[in-house]
Amino acid sequence: MEENLNIQPDTAPEAAAVNTETKKKSSKPALFLKKIWNFIKEKRSYFIAFFIPAILLFGAYAAFGVHPFGDMSVLVLDLNGQYVYYFEHLRDVLHGSGSPFISWSRNLTGETVGMFAYYLASPFTLIPMLLPRSVMTESLLIMQLCKVGTASVTFNYYLRHSKGCRNSTAMLFGLLYSLMGYMIVQLMNPMWLDGLIYLPLIIYGIEKMIDDGGWLRFIIPLALMYMAHFYIGWMITFFSVIYFLYYYFAGQKNYKLSVKSFFKSGLKFGLGGIIAAASASWVLIPLYYSLKLGKFEFSTPSYELKTQFDFIDFFKNLLPNVYDTCRPEGSPVVYCGVLTIILLPLFFLNEKIRFRQKMGLGAVLMTILLSMYLSTVDLAWHGFQVPNWLPYRYSFTFSFILLVMAAMTFERLSGITLKEIGCVCVGLCIYAFYIGRQDFDGVTLLLTVWYTVIFTVIYSIILRFVKLSDRKRRSVLTFIIGIFVIGELFGTSLSTMEAINSDVVYSKYSSYNRYITLGRDTVKKILQKDSFDDGVYRIEKNHHRTVNDAMAFGSYGISHSSSTLNAAPIQFLRKLGFSYGGHYTKYKGSTYVSDAILGIKYVMEKGDAEDDIIPTNKHYDDLLLTNRDEKDIWAVYENPNALPIAFMADSSVLDVVLEKDNPFANQNNLLSHLVSDEYTEYFKQISVSKTLPENAKQSSYGAHIKYTPIVEGENSHIEFIIKAPTEDMIYMYLPSNYERKVNLWLNKDFLDYYFEGGNMVIQTLGKFKENEEISLIVTITEDKKEVLFKDKLFYYLDEDKFKEAVSTLREHPLNISDFSEDHIKGTITADKDGVMFTTISWEPGWTVKVDGQKVEPVKVCDALIGVELTQGTHDIEMTFFPKGLSQGIILSVCGIIAIVIIAIYPKKEEKILLDKLND
Repeated sequence: MEENLNIQPDTAPEAAAVNTETKKKSSKPALFLKKIWNFIKEKRSYFIAFFIPAILLFGAYAAFGVHPFGDMSVLVLDLNGQYVYYFEHLRDVLHGSGSPFISWSRNLTGETVGMFAYYLASPFTLIPMLLPRSVMTESLLIMQLCKVGTASVTFNYYLRHSKGCRNSTAMLFGLLYSLMGYMIVQLMNPMWLDGLIYLPLIIYGIEKMIDDGGWLRFIIPLALMYMAHFYIGWMITFFSVIYFLYYYFAGQKNYKLSVKSFFKSGLKFGLGGIIAAASASWVLIPLYYSLKLGKFEFSTPSYELKTQFDFIDFFKNLLPNVYDTCRPEGSPVVYCGVLTIILLPLFFLNEKIRFRQKMGLGAVLMTILLSMYLSTVDLAWHGFQVPNWLPYRYSFTFSFILLVMAAMTFERLSGITLKEIGCVCVGLCIYAFYIGRQDFDGVTLLLTVWYTVIFTVIYSIILRFVKLSDRKRRSVLTFIIGIFVIGELFGTSLSTMEAINSDVVYSKYSSYNRYITLGRDTVKKILQKDSFDDGVYRIEKNHHRTVNDAMAFGSYGISHSSSTLNAAPIQFLRKLGFSYGGHYTKYKGSTYVSDAILGIKYVMEKGDAEDDIIPTNKHYDDLLLTNRDEKDIWAVYENPNALPIAFMADSSVLDVVLEKDNPFANQNNLLSHLVSDEYTEYFKQISVSKTLPENAKQSSYGAHIKYTPIVEGENSHIEFIIKAPTEDMIYMYLPSNYERKVNLWLNKDFLDYYFEGGNMVIQTLGKFKENEEISLIVTITEDKKEVLFKDKLFYYLDEDKFKEAVSTLREHPLNISDFSEDHIKGTITADKDGVMFTTISWEPGWTVKVDGQKVEPVKVCDALIGVELTQGTHDIEMTFFPKGLSQGIILSVCGIIAIVIIAIYPKKEEKILLDKLND
C-alpha cells in the first residue's frame, strides 16, 4: 500500500502525458476529416456544378440503354474502332506488359509515344488505367462523366471570377456549357473534351494578364492543354489570339489603350505561349516526329477559297435536336440551349452592357462563323489538314462565346424591357416554324420545332418574372429555370445519342466485352502452348471486330489503324496484297509467301458455337487449339513456314522495289532476293481461257477495262474461266484506281465482296484438281452500275519451290537471347556478306549495334530495317527510344523552370525586365 502511494505521485504526470498524446494521435484523423468537410462546404457550389451534369449525362445514358441499364455501350465510331484499344494497350503497359515506347501490335511495329500524345495524354486517362480491365467500357463512361463535370466547374469558375456572376447564374450556364451539343457529339472523341475544360481557364488567364499583368493563369492551363491534346490546343491557340485582340481593345476592365501597353501585353501573350509549348515539349516534339511519318501527308488540302454551307441556314444549328451527321458533309455543332438563343439578341439590346463589349464579342462570333463558312480559313483552324469526318472541330469556341454573352445578359436583365423579351420570344417561335417547313437533315417537327417553341415560351415567361423580382425571388426563379434546363438537356442528350446511333451505330456492351475476353484468353493459351523460345513471331486472324484487336489482345500483328500512322509499312503491306485504307492495314489478302516472310506463325479463325463445327483455314491444317464461349468458337492454326523476325538475306534485297498493281510479282521479287541475287518465279500466272460478259458492255477507260450494264436493273456480271495447272494454291487480284463495290462468286458460290471497304486484296481461291475448270464471276452491283480494273490476275504458287526458299532462309536466323519490344539482343551467323533482314518497321528511334559498335541500319523495300553484315558470327543489339523525347524532356524542364521563376520573381523586377524588352 505504501509502495503504491509512493509510486502514484511520480507516475500520474506521465500517465496524463500519455493520455494527452493518445488524444492528440486519435484526433489527427478527425481533424483531417474535418478539414476535408470544411473544404467541401466552402466549395460546395463547385461540387454541385460537377455532379449535376455528370448525373444528368449518366441518366441520359441509362435511358439510352447503356450497361448496366441495357446492352449498349459508350463505344461509337473512333472510340469504338480505335481509342478503346489504345486504352487497353496503355493499361497493359502500365501493368508491366509491353513497352511504353513501341508496340508490335501495329503495322508490324510502331512507336507509341506519338499515339499516347495524340490520344491518351489527358490526366483523365488515369481512370481506365486504375480500374480493372474487365470494366473498361464502364471506366470510359466514368471518364466521360468526369470530363463533363469538370468542364462545368471550370466554366462556373470563369463566370464567377471574370464576369462577376452569382453562384446560381454560374451554375446554370456551367450546366449549359458542359452539355452543349458539341460535348455530347464529341463524347466519341473524349480526348478533344479536355479543350472544353481548359478553355475557360485559358481565357480567364488572358483577361488577368491584360488587366493585372499576371502570366501564370494563362501559361499553366495552356501548357496543360498542349499536353492533353495538341490538336485542340492548336485551335484554342487560334481562338486565344482572336480573344486577346477583342479583350485588349474592347473588353478590359481598366480601359487604357496605348502602343506601349499593347506591346507589353502582346509580348507577355507571345512569351507565355512559348513557355507553355516548351513545358509541353516532352509530348509535342515526339508527336511531331510521329506525325512526320505519314499524317502530314495523309490529306492533300485545297487552298481554294470556297463557301461550305448556306450562311443563313447555319442558324438552324443553334436549335435543339438538329444533329445531321458526323460525316464530312455534317453541319457545325453549336447548340448550347434554347435559353442561350433567347438571351443572344437581348445581349445586343441590353443597356447595361457596354457598347464596345457588344461590338467586340459580336466581332468574335462573326470571326468564328466566317472561319467555318470559308474553306481556307477553316483549314487553318484544323492545322492545314482536311478533317476526316467530324468537321468544324473548333465549333465549341462559338458556343463558349454564346454562353458568355448569355450569362452576361442574364445577370443584367434590368437593362432590357419586357417588350424586348416578348419580341424575341415571338421571333424565335416564328423562326422555329420556318425551319420546320424547310427540308433540313436532322430537323423534325416534334424534336426541333415544338421543342424550341415550348422551351422558348417557358423561358420567356420566367425571364419576365425574373426581371420584375427582388433578389430573393430571383434565386428561386433561377432555380426553376435550372429545372427546365435540366429537362431540356436531358432530352437533347438522349435525342443526340439516338441520332448518332442511327448515323454510325453504338457498339453493344456484350459484343465488345465478350469478344475481347475470348480473344485475350485465346492468345494467352497460344503463349502457353508455344513460348516462342525459337524466335519472335506474329499472330493474326481472319475475323476482325476492328483492325486494332491485337492491341487489346496483347498479340503481335500487322493489322492496325491510327492517325499517328507510319505510311511506309502500310504501303509495303498494301503492295503485298493486304487490305489497305490510307491510315490502316488489315490481315486480309494473305498468301503462303507473305505469311512466311512476315513471321505470321498462328492464324485464328472464328465460327458459330451453336453449329459446334470447328472453323477451317484456307491455308493451314495444323490445328493448335480451340477456344469458345457461349456464342463463338475460335480455332488457331499453325503456319509451319513462318520465318523469324530477323534472318540473313542476300544483299540484292536492298535493290528490291515494289510496284503498285501486281502483288504476286512483288512477292516473287522480294522472296527471290531474300534468297539470292537471282529472280525465281514462285507465283506463276494462269491465263484466262474464257471471258463471258452477261448483260455487260465492255469499253476502255484510260488504262482500265470498264464494264457497265446494258440493261439496268437486270443481273450484270463478267465470268472468267481458268484451268488449274497443278494442285497448288490459286490466287486472284484485280488492280484498279477506281474502286466500285462488286460481288465475287467462285464456282457459283458466293466468295466475297471486292474493291470498296478495304477489299481490293489478294483473294485465295483454293486448291483444285489439275486441269479442273474454275469459274469466277464478278457481279456489278445495282448502286455502282460499273466496274473498272486494269488487269485480271490469276496466279498459282509453286509450293515446292516456296518451301525450298523458306528452308534456305531458316538456316541463318537471329538467335535471340534477350527480347523486349524496345530491346532485342542476339547472335547471327552470315555464311557470306549480306543483309540481316527484319520485319521491323523503319522509323527514327532505332539504334543498332553490331559486335558492340553502333552502325547505321539500311532501309529495305522503303519500309523495313535491314543491317549490313560481313561474313561470320555477330552479336546484334537493337534498342528503340522515340526520336525527340530526350530533347522534349529537356525543353519541358526549361519551360517549368521559367514558370517557377515567373511565380517567384517579384512583380516590380518583372516590370523592369519587360520594360527593358519593350525598349
